[in-house]
Amino acid sequence: MIQLEDCWARPPRGDRQLLLTEHLEQVAKMASASASGTEARELYSAGLLHDIGKARASWQAYIRKQSTRSSNHAFLGAVVFFWCWSRPNVTRPERYRTIMELTCDIANHHGQLSDLREEPPWWDGWQRTALEEVDWVGIAHLVHRCCPYLPPIPTDVTVLDRELKRLPYLWQEWLEEWFDPRLKLNEAVERSMRIRTACLIQADRFDAAQLALDPGIKAEEIPTVRENVRRFIQSSVRTQSESSPLVAYRKEVSQEVLARLETLREPSSRIFSMELPTGSGKTLLALQASLNLLEQRGGGRMIYVAPYLSILSQAADVMSRATGMEVLEHHHMAALTNSTNDEILREEDLLVQESWQAPLVATTFNQFFRALFPLRAHESMRLAALSGAVVVVDEPQIISPEAWVLFVKGLEQVLEVYNGYAILSTATLPPLDVGKLRRRPLPLVEKPPPLPSPRYLLRCGDHPWTASEVASKAIEEAQELKTCAIIVNTIRDAQEVYAELQSQAREIDLYMVTGAMTAIHKGHRIREIFGALRDQASERVIVVSTQVLEAGVDLSFGAILRARSLVPSIVQSAGRVNRHGENPVPGRLWIFDYVRGDGRSSREFVYRDKINRQETDRLLTPERELVEDEVTPVVGEYYRAVFQRHSYDSVLQKFIHAANGEWSAIGGLEPFEAEVPTVPVFVALAGPTESALTWLDDATVKAMRAFHCETPGQLFERYVGRGSLSRLDFNTRRRFMSLLLRFCVNMPVKRVLQRVERYENRSIVKWVDLKEYSNETGLAHLALDEGGAYFL
Repeated sequence: MIQLEDCWARPPRGDRQLLLTEHLEQVAKMASASASGTEARELYSAGLLHDIGKARASWQAYIRKQSTRSSNHAFLGAVVFFWCWSRPNVTRPERYRTIMELTCDIANHHGQLSDLREEPPWWDGWQRTALEEVDWVGIAHLVHRCCPYLPPIPTDVTVLDRELKRLPYLWQEWLEEWFDPRLKLNEAVERSMRIRTACLIQADRFDAAQLALDPGIKAEEIPTVRENVRRFIQSSVRTQSESSPLVAYRKEVSQEVLARLETLREPSSRIFSMELPTGSGKTLLALQASLNLLEQRGGGRMIYVAPYLSILSQAADVMSRATGMEVLEHHHMAALTNSTNDEILREEDLLVQESWQAPLVATTFNQFFRALFPLRAHESMRLAALSGAVVVVDEPQIISPEAWVLFVKGLEQVLEVYNGYAILSTATLPPLDVGKLRRRPLPLVEKPPPLPSPRYLLRCGDHPWTASEVASKAIEEAQELKTCAIIVNTIRDAQEVYAELQSQAREIDLYMVTGAMTAIHKGHRIREIFGALRDQASERVIVVSTQVLEAGVDLSFGAILRARSLVPSIVQSAGRVNRHGENPVPGRLWIFDYVRGDGRSSREFVYRDKINRQETDRLLTPERELVEDEVTPVVGEYYRAVFQRHSYDSVLQKFIHAANGEWSAIGGLEPFEAEVPTVPVFVALAGPTESALTWLDDATVKAMRAFHCETPGQLFERYVGRGSLSRLDFNTRRRFMSLLLRFCVNMPVKRVLQRVERYENRSIVKWVDLKEYSNETGLAHLALDEGGAYFL
C-alpha cells in the first residue's frame, strides 16, 4: 500500500509531477463548475472519486515502470461513488437515475458507454484484492474534507468489503424504481443527452493533459476577421468575370441573409435554415452569418460540419484563407492534416483535436454524430465545445432519414443546453418538423431570389442506357460543351462505362475517381481533374465517378450524365453543371436508368428504400424536362411525399429507451445507412510504379518521415513488425494508423480473401499483386472480373 498523498496520477513531465490528490480535486472542481445545487455536489464527488483506483499499489507500480502489468482502476471509483450516494437519507428517489448514470460514467470513463443493466457497472472489473492495495484512511480523509455532505467511508477493509457486497441488490432496486416507460418525448430527450458525462470526461482529460479551454474567437477580434472575409470575397470576385450573373446574385443573397440576422437579435429558435441553390456561395455566406451571430454574443467558436473529407478539406481551406486564421480539422485522418512539421503530434495536440478546442473547427458528420450520440466516453467531451458556438451543418440532406429525425431533435436539445446556434446549409433541406422540435427553425432566406438565368436543363432519358450508350452520349456532350462528368451508382458501373469510353473516346482526357482507389490516389486524381478543368488548353475532358463528386466539391462541367438515384442526390449533381454560370448557354443534366451488361440495374443495391425510389420515379418520369427554377418545387414535393408515407414516430421512441438506461438505442448513431462489411486493404503504391511517389501530398510525406519511412512498403513492414505497435504510445499509434489508412482501399471481405496476405493480430491486410492495381482505376476492374454488386 502507498500513502494516498504520495500517489501519482500520471508519470512526471520534466520536473512537473501531477499527484493523484491534486488531479482528483481539480477534476472535481472542473466537472461541477457549470452546475449548481445537488447536481453540482454529485458531479464534484464523481470527479473526486473517479480515479481513486489509481491509488492501488499495483497501478502505482505500473505507472512508475516498476511493473509491466497494468491494473483496472475505474471500477473502484464507481463502486465507492455509488456506496456514498446510496446510503440512507443521502439521495432522494428522483435523483436515483443521475447517481446511477454517473456511476456508469466513472466505470466507463476510459471505454465504451454502457447501458444501465441489472448487473452494476463495476461488476466486470471487480477485484476483491484491490481493496487491500489502497490507503482507505487517506481516501476517507480526502472525501470528508472535500465532500462533508457524504457519509464517512469505512477505513477497515473487511467492513468496506461487506458494505460493497450489498450494493448489487440495492442497484437492482433503484433500477426498478426510477424506470419510466411513460416518459414524454421532450423530457426523454433532455435526459438522454450526455451533458454530465461530458462535464466529467472533459475535466479528467483536460486536467491530465494540463490543457486550458479555448475561448474561441474573442469579441475584439471579430471585426478584423469580418474585414478579412470581406476582402477575400472582393478578391474572389475580381478573379471571376465581373459580368458573371452569379456575382451579383451572391451579393444580393448575402445582403439579405446578413440583414435578416440583424433583425434576429433575440431569435426564437436555436436552429436556422439556409436553403439556397448550389453555387450560390453558401460556405462563405455561412461563415459571414456565423461571425455576425458570434459578434452579437460577444465571441465564441464556429464549427463547420461536412459529410465527406473532400468537402471538408476544401471548405477548411477557403475558411482559413478568408479569415486569416488556422482551421482545426478533425476526422479519422486528422492526426496528419493538422501536423505542421515532421514531429509526432503531442498528446495535448491530439486532445485539442478530439475536443474541438480552437476558434474555427471543421469536422465530419461521423465525428459530430459521435459528439451528440457518443459511443465511447472520450467522444462526449466534444459537447462542451458547443458552448456559445455556431455550428454550420453543410449538405445535411445526405443524412439517412431515420438518423435525420434523431439528429435534429438531439441537436436542438444540446444547443439549448449550451446556448449555441446551428445553421443548416443546403440546396435541398429535408423537413425539420419530423423531429417534433420545440421551436420552429428560422429561415435565413425567406424565399431565395430568382437566378438571373437558368444554369442547366434537366432531361430524363426515355429508355434504359447501356455502357455503350452512356459513353457515346458523354462523348457527344464533351464535343459540344467541352467537359462532361458521368456519375453512376456503383464502382462496377463506373468501371463498365470507363472501359467503354477507353474504346470509343479519341483526343479526350479521361479520368475516373471512385472508392476503389486509395485515399492518396483519389486525392491526386481530384487535383488532376481540377487542373484539367481550369486549363484552357485542355481539349475535351470526361470524368467518370461514383457519388464522390456529387456534393460540395467545387467542380463545374458543361454536362453531367447521372444514373437515376434519388431526387436530393440528383439535385446535388445538378450543382456541378455550369456551377458558376460561366457559360451563358445552359448546361445539361441527363438522368438515365443504367442497365449493366448482365441486364441488371444496381440502383436498388445503393438506394434501398422502395418509397424513396417510387417518389423519385413519380416526379422524374421518362422524357420529362425541367429548367433550374422548376427543380426546387420538385424537391419540396419529394420530401413532403416521402416523409408523409414513412412514419418516424417509432424512431423518436429511441430517446425514451435511452432515457430509461438503454443508451445503445442511440449511442454510436451513424449518419449514413449501413454498408456491406469491408476490410481495409493496404496497397503499397504511391505512384504509377513501386518506386514512384507522385501521388503523395505534403502532409503524407511529412508523416512518413516522422516514422522514418520513405516508401509505403516500409510503412507496412513497420505495421506488421513484431512488437512495433506495442512500443508506440496510444496517441502515436493513432497517428501511425491514420497514415497507414491513406494507402488503403476498403473492400468487401469476400472479394479479397484470395488476393491478400493476412497477419495475426492485424486488422489491415496487404494486397499481393501490385500489377493488379490500375494507375487509372485502382481496383475497380475487379468488379467486372468477379461480377455481382460491388460498391462502397
